Amino acid sequence: MPLELSNRTWPQRDPVLQGKPETAELVRSAARTFVSEGALVCKEINFNGQMAPLPRESSAITSLAMTDGCVYGATSGEESWLFQYALLPYCEAALPLAPIPDARAVTRSLVAMPGHVLYGGTCDPEGGHLFKATVSGLPGDVIQEWGFPRVSFERLAAPVPGEGILRLVASRDSERLFGLTNQTGTIFAYDLRERQARVLGQVDPIHFFSPVLVEDREGVWYAFGSAGRLMRFSPFMETIEATDLRVECFPGRGPYAKIAAAALDDASRRLYLGDTEGLLSYVDLDEWRVVPLGKPVALGGIDHLVLLPDGRLYGTAGSREGMAHLFVYQPRPGALRDLGVLCATTEKPWYGYRYGDMVATPEGRIVLGEADHLGCLFNYFPPLLAAGNPIE
Repeated sequence: MPLELSNRTWPQRDPVLQGKPETAELVRSAARTFVSEGALVCKEINFNGQMAPLPRESSAITSLAMTDGCVYGATSGEESWLFQYALLPYCEAALPLAPIPDARAVTRSLVAMPGHVLYGGTCDPEGGHLFKATVSGLPGDVIQEWGFPRVSFERLAAPVPGEGILRLVASRDSERLFGLTNQTGTIFAYDLRERQARVLGQVDPIHFFSPVLVEDREGVWYAFGSAGRLMRFSPFMETIEATDLRVECFPGRGPYAKIAAAALDDASRRLYLGDTEGLLSYVDLDEWRVVPLGKPVALGGIDHLVLLPDGRLYGTAGSREGMAHLFVYQPRPGALRDLGVLCATTEKPWYGYRYGDMVATPEGRIVLGEADHLGCLFNYFPPLLAAGNPIE
């Protein structure tokens, strides 16, 4: 039965207090909680309101990947669903495609290839496997429906039986997939042409590893073991090499801190890193040194990092302690700023608490997938840089 509110007496605000400068300052302070630069659009995954959304218990977005003008995503929960977000102006819409067979979790393990071909890795309690998804078509004109995309799935190998796939990345030549398992930190390679998996080794002998895999332009791959030690390997190396480089954390937090996110800037050869304690730093791969940048958000650990084409680094932090904040680092002039909590009023009024993944488009848009019930997509459009302020 609906509530009858027409006769209810609402509390009145004291007009004297309302006029005091301290009240205005309090209002301004509350407004500073939220991101106040750039533009933000929240997108539901329901074909612009014309389809049923993802099932509530299967709607936490935990993987994103981009190809051919589309962001593809996978969720985790009772089922893992695949969805498509077409960014093209004439058919911009996010819509569910289908549940991924035999999958309940896909965690930052979705890879998008040209031609709308996707590869992914599952991370279920009983173990994980690779799969291939082929998507045919884009959503029709969203004003006049002309059909929906279709998807077909193919189950591939289980590289390490009994272990889930924590991270999956494609090599730059698109010939192989490299992955990291969730229990022992085993790195494997999957040859897409031969359709065979090969185990390369473990990141750390005591299985204290970070969920990060990055390839540089020389074909060298990087991972991180215990105490922030940088590990590296290439397809031509017989073993995974433990280097002499370590990424420091807060004193006394070595047994707990892990590298949680990484982003490589090919132009400057900087490998940006964010750890679970909230510290941001980078490894200069040419000078082979670690440069600490600071702690962008007071709340806690860094979750995700993405680079824009102009060199700006954006990330999220603090989701394990409360609502995640968005932050930005500008290499020139070296500014590191906490931008606040993401709060959208268009297309859907929505607060974002935590995010399972984020990607940046070639045009500089950032798409964040909400890892929560009724997960939505947050589109953040950063402000344009002022003329005469180049980024390295």
